Formats: sequence, structure tokens, C-alpha cells
Amino acid sequence: MWELATKATQREHFVLNKLDLDLNGTRHKALSDVLFEIGFPPERVFSVSSSDRTGLDSLESYLSIHVSNHDADSTGVVTQVRHLELLQKIYTCLEAALRLINEDSSPEFIAFELQDAVRAIHEMLGKEFDEQVIDRIFQEFCLGK
Repeated sequence: MWELATKATQREHFVLNKLDLDLNGTRHKALSDVLFEIGFPPERVFSVSSSDRTGLDSLESYLSIHVSNHDADSTGVVTQVRHLELLQKIYTCLEAALRLINEDSSPEFIAFELQDAVRAIHEMLGKEFDEQVIDRIFQEFCLGK
């Protein structure tokens, strides 16, 4: 969590759930304190309990104010760290492929970056394709022919 919190931008928020299981509140307080120490704004940290609805009113109020300010078609929400990491990998691979295209690099290098991006997309979508399917797609893509 420390690494995630230190990389957080103005768009990230922390929702610490299961407040009902933290009877004296020490775990949530400790997590909040760590976030505050590294400079994460306290107004974007929420301690809640989804089972007894503690803290959900303030979270819902905050979200209703801030979500209404955004166009629904222009922004996405990522709810899992794994998905964020995969999206970052996809972006990195596509950026590298574009750079290689602009540098007139070997098609094999470009295909390698695109294959990594496709694998990450499939992983994020929960689809599994074996190497033969991916190879066939890129052979039909006609890179270097």
C-alpha cells in the first residue's frame, strides 16, 4: 500500500473497508496516519463498513459532489490495482511500439511490443489465448511483408 500511496495523484482515493471488524479503530487509524504522513490528503481517505454502513454517508456525499463534475463518457474508473498495473503495461507497450514505428525499427521489435500489449489486454479481460492464436493474429497482421 505504501508504494501505491506514494504514487497516488489527485485522482486517487483510499476507501478502507471493514471498519466494523476493527473494534477499537486502531488498524484504520494506523493506515490513515501512514497516508497522512506521506502527504496524502485526508479528505480523500475514507474508513467505512459496508456491512453496517458506517462512514458510507460521507463517502456517498463526497462521490456525488465529485462525480457530478465529470462527464461520464470522458473518464473511467479502475477498481483493482491489478487492472491499473495492466493498463499501465498496455500503455507502455503501445508507447514503445509507436516509438519503434517512428524510428523505422525492425517489424519484429514492433510486433513484440504489440504482442505484450495484447497479452495484457487479454489478462485484464480474463481471456486466455495460447501462443498459437496470438502468433496467427500477428502473422495475418503482415508486419514486415
